[in-house]
Amino acid sequence: VLPHLWAGRWLYVGCGAGLPGMVLAIMRPDWTFTLLDSNSKKTGFVQQAVIELGLKNVTVRCARVEDLQGELFDGIISRAFTELGDFLQISQHLLANGGRWAAMKGWAEKELHAVADSCCVEAVHLLQVPGLVAARSLVVVSKREGDAA
Repeated sequence: VLPHLWAGRWLYVGCGAGLPGMVLAIMRPDWTFTLLDSNSKKTGFVQQAVIELGLKNVTVRCARVEDLQGELFDGIISRAFTELGDFLQISQHLLANGGRWAAMKGWAEKELHAVADSCCVEAVHLLQVPGLVAARSLVVVSKREGDAA
């Protein structure tokens, strides 16, 4: 997904064991990443991995995305978190002006109908994962001009 992402502050919703969030942080040390998951066992593991790897551009948070407040992000990314429409709705309060979402999906086309009219699908990038024979894509979505959160 990295070639399709942009510089800035990133929120990774539903980070699980931290992949690919930690890999992105290693590859882009000048970007900042907040890895978010509501499961404390997962975030505990990710926090320890961040410490062991010495990643200075990563913050780990244990919370539900709906409850996270006071921060805005240039990019909000997820992988296997929830349906696309739900992902956009529950995280929109965290998207900075001009920010965009990046949702890793299997077969994205079946979820595009759920994107609200206040949002615009900018691109659907087909991805090739080495050693995996399955549909994978990255859906990039923005707010329509003039729409507030």
